[in-house]
Amino acid sequence: MKQMKQNRTYERGQAIILIVLAIIGMIAMVALAIDGGNVFLNRRSAQNAADSAALSGALAKAQAQNQSPAPTPEQIQTALQNAAISRAASNNFSNDGSNTVTVSNPPGAGCKETGPYAGDAQYLQVIIRTTIKTYFAPVIGITQLHNCVEAIARVMPGDPVSLCYGALICALSPTDSRALQTYGGANVTLEQGGGFSNSNDATESIYISNNSTITTNPTTIGLEAVGGINVPSGFQPPIHPFYRKQLSYPLPYFMIPIYTCDYTYNDLPNDLPGGNLTLVPGVYCITGKIDNAMYRNATSGGTGIGGVTIVMLNQGISWTGNTDIFLTAPPYCSPQPCISPPTAGLLIYLPYGNTNKWVKFAGNGTLTIIGTILAPDVGSTIQYNGNYSTGTFRSQLVAWNMQIGGSAVGSIIHPPIIYEYPGPPTITLVK
Repeated sequence: MKQMKQNRTYERGQAIILIVLAIIGMIAMVALAIDGGNVFLNRRSAQNAADSAALSGALAKAQAQNQSPAPTPEQIQTALQNAAISRAASNNFSNDGSNTVTVSNPPGAGCKETGPYAGDAQYLQVIIRTTIKTYFAPVIGITQLHNCVEAIARVMPGDPVSLCYGALICALSPTDSRALQTYGGANVTLEQGGGFSNSNDATESIYISNNSTITTNPTTIGLEAVGGINVPSGFQPPIHPFYRKQLSYPLPYFMIPIYTCDYTYNDLPNDLPGGNLTLVPGVYCITGKIDNAMYRNATSGGTGIGGVTIVMLNQGISWTGNTDIFLTAPPYCSPQPCISPPTAGLLIYLPYGNTNKWVKFAGNGTLTIIGTILAPDVGSTIQYNGNYSTGTFRSQLVAWNMQIGGSAVGSIIHPPIIYEYPGPPTITLVK
């Protein structure tokens, strides 16, 4: 009997030990469920915040790159850093001691290893590291748990886009009647391009007078307008009234050329860098006028001038008389990958704020020019009424108003280089 009592006491002791062990096991499972769940929820929130921050930083970078004047690399970095950090903070990850947010462009090492995007400036990386205090896990010696999440976004430059849907002659006015018009005895051929008017005037967004002739080659390209088109009976090129979506005006910032002046003059003098009336490549910012005479012999052996952008800051250009002109816009770099100059394809530019807004071709000399002529401010007018039957007029003409008239004779041919602005960038989350 005594032996049986001793056995029961021993078994009772074993049961207590087993119960204690079971309680510890249950606490461990509760700790795993609660603390592990907290870690999982934290990781999910951090990943969402990192994804959102990376996309915000990439968008800020894309917007900064298209600003005018062009920002410095440091300013771009500041913009993307601020945007990414701010977006992470709006999702409760704000470098407050329980978490750190790191933004890198280009990416560096990731949470575990250096990834394939490291060092590539097209990619932006956001890493969020968090510390989570435990509630039950301290029973088993774990007081903190940690998460590290990573997101990488890519900013791909948009495909280049030409102004005015690629039209050779273009009027930007959103409302003017006869924004694009011909008059007098104009006889002009548009080769490999047509005409476009941004005006929504219902009847005469484009007006072609009865004694004018505008032809297009090929004949499938004609005149397009947001509004109506008034042309003579029997007009040959195809016409497309009410055809295009109206362009925003003023032109959005990303369409506006970005330039840095290489040479600054009041009146463009005869004694230019390089000598003998020859413009060396670069951007020429002119606060005064351009003298007709200086372009009569402005070539070297008749080969023309390469790589020139002329920015008329407060006056226009009026080429009249027997003036020979040989000018070529800066070319695009080749082969890719390389960075073209921001004024590639842009020959003459009258920026917003220029109050003397004429570009007139009224001479009868040899006109050999290549590139886009852009005068976008309200009231700016490009007028072509000269007899340039010799030479090669390979240009795109874009202004508030476009006029072709008088004794205008010759062909306007689609240039081999044309000003193009960057299309909308592509922003993707790659990790």
